Amino acid sequence: MTSKQGWSRRRFLGTAFLAPAMNRSSFTTTAPHKGVAGKHPLVIDNHGHVGALKPEDLVAGYNPQLDRTIFQVTNSKLGLSARELIEVMDAHGVDMAVLHTLRVWANNYQARILREFPNRFISVCKLDEQQAYKSEQIDKLHQYVGDWGFRGLYYDPPPGSDGHDNLATPKYESLWKAVNSLNITVSFVTYTGSPSVGYGSNFESLWPILLRLLEKFPELPVVIVHGIPPQPCLQPDNSVKLPEAALRLVKEHNVILGILPGHMNYGPNDEVLESLYDNFGPGRLAWGSEFVKKGLSNPAEYSRRYHYLQDNCPYMSKEDLSLILGGNVQRIYRLEQKAAVPQSLPQA
Repeated sequence: MTSKQGWSRRRFLGTAFLAPAMNRSSFTTTAPHKGVAGKHPLVIDNHGHVGALKPEDLVAGYNPQLDRTIFQVTNSKLGLSARELIEVMDAHGVDMAVLHTLRVWANNYQARILREFPNRFISVCKLDEQQAYKSEQIDKLHQYVGDWGFRGLYYDPPPGSDGHDNLATPKYESLWKAVNSLNITVSFVTYTGSPSVGYGSNFESLWPILLRLLEKFPELPVVIVHGIPPQPCLQPDNSVKLPEAALRLVKEHNVILGILPGHMNYGPNDEVLESLYDNFGPGRLAWGSEFVKKGLSNPAEYSRRYHYLQDNCPYMSKEDLSLILGGNVQRIYRLEQKAAVPQSLPQA
């Protein structure tokens, strides 16, 4: 591993880390604690989930068989309502959370959450990736961003599909041009097998495809959901080998890696987590809680995940933590610009 002293010259410094407040909110204040244009970087959970779906959220496109698990995971029986999550966030001084949208039908649900709790959530919308290059899908993207208040695109087609294998080809250029024109961020998802949503592994295939995409669209801001999965990188002797294409992708482009400390296993002594820090520095990492599963949805577990870096990574300075716990997300989602708050829900 590289010397920690060497990072002082390369760090993307922010302001001093703000100690978390422990007072709960009454839910009457919708603005973040420090404000988008505040003095300090926001504290942002880069991987939040909420539940409490209502009948009006189950719109055309919902498949009870295919989407049953997704519904259960996002339903309050297995997760938290937006109010419950905000209560936990407030207890830790967390200003905002990024909400992922795993199905197209869930765009309605996420838009409702944005309307009910403006300035507490960032949400990324979902398109039909296999059709995302078509004008009707691009029109929907403009609607989701301009009218519904979404700040990004969640793009996660399985390997072997057209939307995955050909996303960097001329066929999909109309989509990425639209993303650029809207000034939004793209969330690509890495996984090493997720039977609950029917995916295999895209760990090996995704990195070179994204490199080709960002060579064509170098200004595209990207978040890698789940970051670089640790298990394929951890060697039998607990040394770490990161994929060369992933190293290039993050170092050469405007890419943020999601990290899930306290939820994801980064090795016996967090070897992979430290390797990510050594290779990319604090300016490329974004903490997320992945706080959803039944039995884990309690303030003590959120607190463990929130404080994991402070408690287990002494090499991270307060300035580092300020970036990782929100400053990087604030930057890549351009939160210095006022988020649009949709006034009504158009038809899906």
